[in-house]
Amino acid sequence: MSTRINWTNPNANFTEIRIYRTAAPFDENNIPATPTVVLTEGTTWLDETTLQNVYYFYTIGVVVDGELILSPAKKTIHMPYTGPGPQELSCGDMSRGYFGPVDTAALFTPTELCAMLGVGGPNASALWVKFVRNGKILFMNLYPMTSGKNVNWNSTYGVGAMYGVDGPGPATGHGNTPVNQKKVVTKGEHSFIVRSLRGNDTPDYTATPVDYSKGEVATLLTAVMNQQLAGADGLGDFLRTTYMPTDYTPLAEFTGANCMHIDASGNLTAASGNCSRTTAAYWRPVLELIL
Repeated sequence: MSTRINWTNPNANFTEIRIYRTAAPFDENNIPATPTVVLTEGTTWLDETTLQNVYYFYTIGVVVDGELILSPAKKTIHMPYTGPGPQELSCGDMSRGYFGPVDTAALFTPTELCAMLGVGGPNASALWVKFVRNGKILFMNLYPMTSGKNVNWNSTYGVGAMYGVDGPGPATGHGNTPVNQKKVVTKGEHSFIVRSLRGNDTPDYTATPVDYSKGEVATLLTAVMNQQLAGADGLGDFLRTTYMPTDYTPLAEFTGANCMHIDASGNLTAASGNCSRTTAAYWRPVLELIL
């Protein structure tokens, strides 16, 4: 089995790249005597000796003028199967990485998914892309599932597709009739939790102010678009030119009485502004693979 490691070289004047694979992170005072591999060029390496469901820590070091400069350790786990689409990461690692596009036939067309959740007005096109975050496999659609503003925060909550948790979620739906938010859909051998994008990274999705630098929008979609993940060079162009900005795509977060959203200009660095729970919006769900 194999695991691909990507990185960005911090100094152009290096003479060696040393990769250390360990069972736990180490500090600069306890560097392993022998690196796992020594390279003289490149920004990616395929470790073909990893074992299934075993965690590894990879530390990348470059030698500059005889001095070893270490990067923070990357934690990764070899997963035998990650669901539909590519099985090898294009960039990043299993804590935050990008696999690539996924054929619609392997997931859901807008017509299929809208019918499963009772959402009207499916879009004509779908384009799924596959990410991983903290070991969870996530599929996002670059197009909205609906061709028009056929949903709002309340209606998405009402079909159980807002939070992706087993229960009514924070504040029992913010005034809505409580609905279990663990909406599961199945196609073939795969089952997925359907939920909304998370702009923040807090367990209740209601923190004020919302820190969008830590949520799924910024750490996955925007990070690849802006080539902020190791090994993402060139990959962001596809996402940036294909992503369809749409007015009001609600996120799971609430601040006060309003829900946060991706804005009409497609600003993904931080969702700006907010909309009411009944503001007409587009539907852009996330599919979380149930492993």
